[in-house]
Amino acid sequence: MQHTKLSNPQTVNACTLISIAVVGAVFSATNDTDMKERIRKAHIDFQNHYRKDFSNSVDGAGVLEDDAYERYFSEQFAQPTSRELSAPAQNIDIKDLLQNRATVGSVDLFMMFNGEAVDAIEQAIRSRHPNAKPIDWETITEEQLRKLVPNEKKPPLREQFLAVINALNSQGITIRTEGHTISVAKRGNVYYSYDSATGILSDTDSADEMANHISDKLHTNHAKSATVYTFSPTVTLDERIEKQLRGEEKCHKQDNEQTRKKENVADKEKVAKINAQLAILASKTTELRQDGYIEAEQAAQNIYNAVDKLVKQYEKGTINEQKLKDDSQIAINNNLDELEKFRGWKLKKVGEVLINLLAVICSVGISYLATGKFMLFTAKTDSAEKVSNLEESVNNALKK
Repeated sequence: MQHTKLSNPQTVNACTLISIAVVGAVFSATNDTDMKERIRKAHIDFQNHYRKDFSNSVDGAGVLEDDAYERYFSEQFAQPTSRELSAPAQNIDIKDLLQNRATVGSVDLFMMFNGEAVDAIEQAIRSRHPNAKPIDWETITEEQLRKLVPNEKKPPLREQFLAVINALNSQGITIRTEGHTISVAKRGNVYYSYDSATGILSDTDSADEMANHISDKLHTNHAKSATVYTFSPTVTLDERIEKQLRGEEKCHKQDNEQTRKKENVADKEKVAKINAQLAILASKTTELRQDGYIEAEQAAQNIYNAVDKLVKQYEKGTINEQKLKDDSQIAINNNLDELEKFRGWKLKKVGEVLINLLAVICSVGISYLATGKFMLFTAKTDSAEKVSNLEESVNNALKK
């Protein structure tokens, strides 16, 4: 892994703004030198944005991802998706945790300094015992706490991050722990991570090495959980393709070779959009596996494998667009029964991802799919035909 100092450490709490801007810089750069310059500029510019736009923030509080996206990045990225990662509760050193309580001498200070560990333990207990009484952190003993903490069936935090990193496909993520945010982006075969607290860019072509890097940072900050946002620069990609299309449209009266090139660019646009949705599906598939929903995970993986194979055949020219549409639709519908058995699939937005995927493949609107004309999650209400936005269409499409 290489480490390059690009800027001085941030002087205001702009880490989330800077992290998202750095993801954009990675994908908009023309070469390695240009990338470093864009990252350096993103750090400076969004530190200044914070000073200008958030000077009245309480105690210098940072900006959350959704607010940052709406204010600065909605034209550069698709709507980001988020997920929570946390260490298995049984991996937390309970003896050391309660010794910290004795050391600080105040339950309030204890909660302040050990909030993530406390949250991870309480979340694990609630997942196993929804009606469990709240823990009295002022009096609970080590023995009592050990009896309450379940043995969670999920991998260590480092392995969870490795799965997220492996699923990246020309995408970036921000990783927010208590008090700080960093970023990771994958462009080509290289992973880039930037930390505005140090001004250092780290890069490697190894997902394992990047997972170790992130794990080390979390360990240094005593972080037991993280909120991960995924940013897909589909709009930026579209702009580049549209620019190429506009240039080719000026030559539409030229020979057949010019027309063929134009059609190839349009094919690349479709493939890029499909691959962006497949990457999101891969991330959701990983969530299903980590949460123990094996049958649902296998159904989602079957869909991913089938559509990914069809897209590769379409890119090579061995199947046409109609074959891609028809067989993708069949693959999705063939695996719906198993997904619908999983009561949490709607909450995890697997259905939304599948609708988006089929909409891109078939080049039709979301509301058209919601009417049932493509046999996908057939709606039973007339309101589906009046869908005007993504959220309404997905809700109607998933209605049982």
